[in-house]
Amino acid sequence: MSARDFTRAPFHIRYPREFDFEPKIVSIGPHFYNRTEFSEAMEKKKGEFTDYFLKTPAAFEGLVQRLKDSSDTDNVKLQDKIYNWYGGKDKLAPVGWDKLLPMLLRDSFFIIRIIIYLSREANNMLSLGVNVKMVRFDLLLLENQIPLFFLKIVYDYLKNHKALLPITLTEQDSAPNSHETGNTQTASQTHSWCRCLCFKPTSLQQSTGEQTLLPHPDSEQNSSVHATSVQTENLDEFLKELRPFICLDMPWEFNEEHISQLPDHLLDLYWKWCLPSKLPSNTYLRNHRDHTFVRDISWVNIHLRSNADKRIPNACELSKKAGMTFVKRKHEKGFGVEFHKRKGILQLPHLKLDSSQTTLLVNLIAFEEFKPSEDRILTSFILLLDGLINTKKDAELLHSCGVITNKLSSIEMVSEFFNDMGNICKVDYNNHYCKDQFEDLNNYYQSKWSRHRAILQHEHFKSPWAAISMAAGTSLLIMAGLQTAYNIYGFYHHHQ
Repeated sequence: MSARDFTRAPFHIRYPREFDFEPKIVSIGPHFYNRTEFSEAMEKKKGEFTDYFLKTPAAFEGLVQRLKDSSDTDNVKLQDKIYNWYGGKDKLAPVGWDKLLPMLLRDSFFIIRIIIYLSREANNMLSLGVNVKMVRFDLLLLENQIPLFFLKIVYDYLKNHKALLPITLTEQDSAPNSHETGNTQTASQTHSWCRCLCFKPTSLQQSTGEQTLLPHPDSEQNSSVHATSVQTENLDEFLKELRPFICLDMPWEFNEEHISQLPDHLLDLYWKWCLPSKLPSNTYLRNHRDHTFVRDISWVNIHLRSNADKRIPNACELSKKAGMTFVKRKHEKGFGVEFHKRKGILQLPHLKLDSSQTTLLVNLIAFEEFKPSEDRILTSFILLLDGLINTKKDAELLHSCGVITNKLSSIEMVSEFFNDMGNICKVDYNNHYCKDQFEDLNNYYQSKWSRHRAILQHEHFKSPWAAISMAAGTSLLIMAGLQTAYNIYGFYHHHQ
């Protein structure tokens, strides 16, 4: 029986949106194998980047042969691990292992070269001859992934053979990302010449004393405790190298708190680093292939639970009828949401919407589709925004509050995007990340006190002059009341 393929978008999400899942510049992995629309220039770049590290075709062929029959520490063949990762051998029948392994190796060298460029060379006057941002965008598409464990094998191989020096903490901290300032860029330039020396391309000639990429258990000489600590250290260094690549143009501050094991692929790592710090206690955040408990709930079953009372009023209704205020959340890791009931303030993370970001969000939602409802964190957040944004006016309101920055062609496209996402996002409304916010917003909207306060605010304090008139009228009323009370008091006091 074939394993489930987690690298293909679910049909109900992909069918009307094929464009969002197909790479535009470079294809990675077997899903777009032999597609003629991808330029030969990018395939040549893969060859150039492979030669950059290995120098000779013989070194590449030697590495292919070495990996061909290798096994991991559990004596599982690399071939079987990769086939299982893609959902079974039958899913990759047109490719075959003899073609798949060299393909994955070239793709890995290509990705590592891009990652290293962003991590160590981004402030140098060096050019890779490719549009790094557009290539990175393709490398984060769900159907354009290769196993991250394989990418790490190649990365460790280069490092062990001195083709790649270890990245230091100073280098990583000075590496550019979407939240750093000009001071950081200056610090990066200070280390630019050091980074030029972090590459030592070599022919990587094979020798009899080389360390195996996937050692057999019988060859292990160290204790399991030491091996675990080395593995953790290597994982930390690998993730440190990936940080500038993942965090480039990330709309939220990245959050590394939820990494306990090597993610499935680059999109999985991006997803984990986007998650908010505070998550419900029932959230697992395991990799797809560890989800032995995944509940395969059908689309119909999910939406039967999407009762009307679980929906929320749109942003304009909440603002006008309940006096609610929307605020951009600051200095918070990930896309956390917080509602202050007493003040009627909903804090939302900032989200910049452009064509690339909307495509990435669609891919992340498709990625979460394989997870149980409590782990569909981004899906729940997008459903919250879908509830708030119903029309153009709702989008304009959140845009004016700084919650959304619109880089699409029109503000109408913002509301259309979230309405479209609302049709494909699936959660159990009794068990999802924003469940409390859904309930609190509905309760606040139905509260009589909120309604009366909103009426007072919108009808009597909608402009400074109205507020002044209201204050003056209230003052006159108070003064008249005091005058009446004084006259009554004087009348009784005089007669006594």
